Amino acid sequence: MKRIACVFAILFVVHCYAQKGEIRGTVLDQSTLQPLAGVNVIVQATDLGAATDTSGKFVIERMPVGIYSLVYSYIGYEKKIVPDVVVKSNRITYSNATLNWTAIEAQALTVTAGYYVKPEDAPVSVQSLSFEEIRRQPGAREDVSRMLQNLPGVNPTTDDHNDLVVRGGAPSEVLFTVDHVDIPNPNHFGTQGATGGPISMINAEFLEDVKFMAGGFTAPYGHKLSGVMDISFREGNRNSFDGKFDLNMAGAGGFAEGPIQNGRGSFLIGLHRSFLDIMESFLDYGGIPIYSNVQGKVVYDLNVNNYLSALLIGGDDRIDFEDEFDPKNFRPARPDTVDYSAVNFRTRQYTIGASLRTFWRKNLYSIFSLSHSNNRFYTYVNLKSIAGFRDQNDELDNKSEIQTVNIYNNTSVEQTSTFNGEFTWSLPNRDALSFGAYLKLFQFDHTIDYTPAHPGEANAFGQIPMPSYISVRQNVTPKTGGYVNYKKLWGSVITNLGLRYDYFDLLGSSSISPRLGFRWEASPLLAFNAGGGRYYQSPEFLYLTGDPANKNSLEDIGADHYIAGLEYMLTADTRLTLEIYRKNYFQYPVLADSGYEMLSMANSGAVYGNTGSNRLVSAGEGKVHGIEAMIQKKLAEKVYGLVSYSYSRIRHKALDGIFRHGGFDNRHVFNLVIGYRASKAWEFSFKWRYAGGTPYTPYSEAASYAAGRAVLDLTRINEARLEPYHRLDLRFDHRSFYNKVTLVSYFSLENAYNRRNQSEAYWNNASGKTDFRYQTGFFPIGGFSLEF
Repeated sequence: MKRIACVFAILFVVHCYAQKGEIRGTVLDQSTLQPLAGVNVIVQATDLGAATDTSGKFVIERMPVGIYSLVYSYIGYEKKIVPDVVVKSNRITYSNATLNWTAIEAQALTVTAGYYVKPEDAPVSVQSLSFEEIRRQPGAREDVSRMLQNLPGVNPTTDDHNDLVVRGGAPSEVLFTVDHVDIPNPNHFGTQGATGGPISMINAEFLEDVKFMAGGFTAPYGHKLSGVMDISFREGNRNSFDGKFDLNMAGAGGFAEGPIQNGRGSFLIGLHRSFLDIMESFLDYGGIPIYSNVQGKVVYDLNVNNYLSALLIGGDDRIDFEDEFDPKNFRPARPDTVDYSAVNFRTRQYTIGASLRTFWRKNLYSIFSLSHSNNRFYTYVNLKSIAGFRDQNDELDNKSEIQTVNIYNNTSVEQTSTFNGEFTWSLPNRDALSFGAYLKLFQFDHTIDYTPAHPGEANAFGQIPMPSYISVRQNVTPKTGGYVNYKKLWGSVITNLGLRYDYFDLLGSSSISPRLGFRWEASPLLAFNAGGGRYYQSPEFLYLTGDPANKNSLEDIGADHYIAGLEYMLTADTRLTLEIYRKNYFQYPVLADSGYEMLSMANSGAVYGNTGSNRLVSAGEGKVHGIEAMIQKKLAEKVYGLVSYSYSRIRHKALDGIFRHGGFDNRHVFNLVIGYRASKAWEFSFKWRYAGGTPYTPYSEAASYAAGRAVLDLTRINEARLEPYHRLDLRFDHRSFYNKVTLVSYFSLENAYNRRNQSEAYWNNASGKTDFRYQTGFFPIGGFSLEF
């Protein structure tokens, strides 16, 4: 018996030893990116910890598996707390941090606790997210854009798109960058001429930090009008080889990582492939989305002052829509003709880039980057007209195919090569001067063929559409510019003053953009923010080629931002934020064709395909104002969550000079997210969202019924609204820690009470009235990942 007991004891000890991992990381000064030696890194609620060495690195060995918070503290710097540090069996977990210098006495910071540290170069409208916050978000599907839709200032579009409509701005108005490389559109099935899509290409496992700015961003960020998503990919493991395999109802994939040359560098590469075709009955995509992606990052230390990194993000997508034949689509008891469309949509895109970070001295560093993006779009729309007589049994007699017409064919290639250089110089008293310049080389090739389905027949606007053929091959055309930004600290006040210049050769346009930001730390609990400036964005390539005259009639789109707000720490881990804002648009492209003078491109971009090809002029204006509030609680113990509310009013004016409701004018948006971590193994969360009805232009029912087709009531542009949107998402997560692997499984119920949310209105010719299409209904989804 003693021998048996001894064997069990040995096995228990071996098991306990195997159930341990390791935490490593590097701590840097946020302004200079220089390593900080002697930083205390403590595992909260334990007696474990370490101190950083002269290179800013630390190691905490033999950590029991579980989920922890790390506390970083250093004299003269703000304390920082990083929650959601997951320690896995026989694996190294990396937790890197940058610390801000503080002007407030260290002993006064016990209430703020360090869960919320705002970058000094972004004083207003900024939020930071970690990988775990994105991964566990109910309804987000590990998509960073869908997670950001919970934040104040972001209006929802439809369930099958992750568009970021930031403070009334179209989805084309958001800048995406990954490791100092601009990404034209980070989504599968991305909308041409916009930045949204149904599925993100970004692997959440690669994320180290996400910084989202909803307005008032500083001079280094250009080319977009409304928002910035600045993403940092983590490095691969420099000490050992790791990997992960994941499988869920949407697809399968995995990644591998490991050291290069004994830790002098590392690699991180991942692949993913969907099989959504087997889930078609649950999805309202109207087709079978099939996609795959690859992404990777390689870093290498050339020497102690030069660091090289390379980036790859690419995807290949295809989806087929086809209308399903139904005799009930025909008007009863009369001969009728109904059109059925088949759509083939293909996209292929990649961005590859490299960055070199050089430290010239301890207070001066530069980042030079070179990248190339290639985006290919193919859209084919075939329309079939079927005639017949619907009898009293809802069967179609005398069925015949009248015509088959290829009404739309778009083959487009858009390429951008970018060289960017930027310097950051830390001055005495923690002031800083940053400046930089860039050169972008654009090429695009558009071949777009449109044939009216029924020549001579008026459309819903009462106009006769004409055939068109566009074939434009644009050789290399440059866009160049630069910026300067000065950050000044006045005790507890931080100011950012910046200026930006951009020149686009194709349009012959130049723009000057002043920026100003202000933050006053009134106390350890309360801070006031204000900011604003002028922002410019070049028209999308499709706008330029939609008509031969557009290149001469379009200018850079402009917007002026005015923002003010406050932050108040309710508890150590709970923050209240409140902001008011106004945004004025000018020189927005609007339709110039007769009969379409009421349409602005500011309302486009949240659909599959592209944003349209028309004759445009830069005569549009827009007015947006709103107020936003959010209470956010970080995961300090067991409960986390956020509640946010936004009220906004969005109006746009086209060529007819009348301000109307914008296409994204939901008015009220409310989000409630609450999560509970019961143990290191179990976690539960839910999200409830409410949004006011989206504006749409109603149909003239009498005219539509008489004509036997849709006829819009042009006296009521965007005056009707869809029903208010609301839905509940539930999520359950479980972690199992084994000797060599960690198994993470989850199950999610999206739209748990099966709310029928309207997505768009259409004229139902069979019933002779306006009808509605609906968004995704009750949708269960689950999966697991195996980390080894």
